[in-house]
Amino acid sequence: MNLYFLTSNKFKFKVAKKILEKYNINLLQEKTENVEIQNLDLGKVASFAALYASRRLGKPFIKVDCGLFINALNGFPGAYTSDINKTIGYKGILKLMESIEDRSALWKDALAFATPSGFSKVFISKTPHEIVLKPRGQGEWPLDSIMKPINTDKVLAQMDTEEMLKHWKTTVFNQLGSFLKNNYNE
Repeated sequence: MNLYFLTSNKFKFKVAKKILEKYNINLLQEKTENVEIQNLDLGKVASFAALYASRRLGKPFIKVDCGLFINALNGFPGAYTSDINKTIGYKGILKLMESIEDRSALWKDALAFATPSGFSKVFISKTPHEIVLKPRGQGEWPLDSIMKPINTDKVLAQMDTEEMLKHWKTTVFNQLGSFLKNNYNE
């Protein structure tokens, strides 16, 4: 099966391609318009974009949307994590949390699979994190310097790729692969 991934993130594509190969899925990229809606629900954001691309190009697509949900901030920044990363960044998050003891957070990934007929299914994974008091390391993504997965002493910015993958819940790709293997016929 050929499946198209709506992403410009080369690392995410490489990881997904490797996982989905185990399910005899050939993951491809096709440059197309990425239309995102504003919504607090990551699944709805991913699903809308995947459905839009799939209907427009007549091919099955996947889209992953993700976000950091900080418990003490009522799930903020959530679906707006990318925007927050570009605006107030980790410094703004740390400022908001100056007097807060509860540093727990969840990193959520929502993967949407969509077909040209309008079918859509969303898969979710959650990775528990803690927001550290001071930034550490220098990662590609600024928020990685304050996000520490549970059961480790390092923030994501201090990890190499292999170590980071141990903490990144790639289960959404396995959930998709299993679903397609058992439920989908081209």
